[in-house]
Amino acid sequence: NRAAALRKGLADIRRQTYAPLEILISDNHSQDETEEVCREAARADSRIRYVRQPLNLGLYGNHNFCIEASRGEYLSFFHDHDERDQSLVGEFVHFLQHHPEVGVVSSDWELIDESGQCLGTRDHPVQPVTPGLAYIEQTIKSGRSSIGVPGAMVRRSALGPLRFDEQGPIGFGDFVVWFQIAERWHIGHLRQRLW
Repeated sequence: NRAAALRKGLADIRRQTYAPLEILISDNHSQDETEEVCREAARADSRIRYVRQPLNLGLYGNHNFCIEASRGEYLSFFHDHDERDQSLVGEFVHFLQHHPEVGVVSSDWELIDESGQCLGTRDHPVQPVTPGLAYIEQTIKSGRSSIGVPGAMVRRSALGPLRFDEQGPIGFGDFVVWFQIAERWHIGHLRQRLW
């Protein structure tokens, strides 16, 4: 139910400099003009696949649907109200290709309001590649993860059968997934504000 933000966000996503991009839109049963915005975008861009959910799946249910329905080896979640640097996807793909031991990569980010004004930053003084168990320890000690759901890219082979707990608390439900990946993979981080 944020058609205006979605229209802006889709334009932002479509400008990504990484070329072989699949854009899967899962409309979580919006009741506004979201469907019209999505169908218009899909007609204009063959990379877009639009699916309208018959019921609201919830945040993590919708994420799980996207995991199952997507086709690529590298997956990112882009929420409709976020902004991202045009190079984000390419930077993440490049990083994962050069670090096969990394299961998920994220970057620093800015917190913005509805008008795009910066309210603060989330800069994480971590290494580009952190062993998974060290990542878990850092996250537990600080209470903050260097991985942000709408600003991360996960390797499908690292994700495997893992999915988000659909009853998990918003804002923290992703920690369990990242921790489970970190039990077997390293965690990557780019010290740039890319979203």
